[in-house]
Amino acid sequence: RCVDEDDLHAGSDMAEREELCAAARLLDFLLTAEAQFLLTQAGLATEMDASETGLAVSARRNIPLSPALLVARDPNRRDLLLRFWSDTFRQAEIP
Repeated sequence: RCVDEDDLHAGSDMAEREELCAAARLLDFLLTAEAQFLLTQAGLATEMDASETGLAVSARRNIPLSPALLVARDPNRRDLLLRFWSDTFRQAEIP
């Protein structure tokens, strides 16, 4: 079993579980040396010396894949975030 019941939000179904497992398998593959080689061959990935990027060290760090990045998959939290975003950046009425 790819995903534990606790990892899924209420109302999830077998199709969603299969999608999550497929996504996990894809990510696992993309991180392999074989996939990195194929992506480089296709021009979709490149290795660059850190000094060539012009990015700060903090911008070059890896971002771990975690449940926190999946919050937007919860429709209630996503709606709340989008409402907050809209309210925050709504253009002020001009008097």
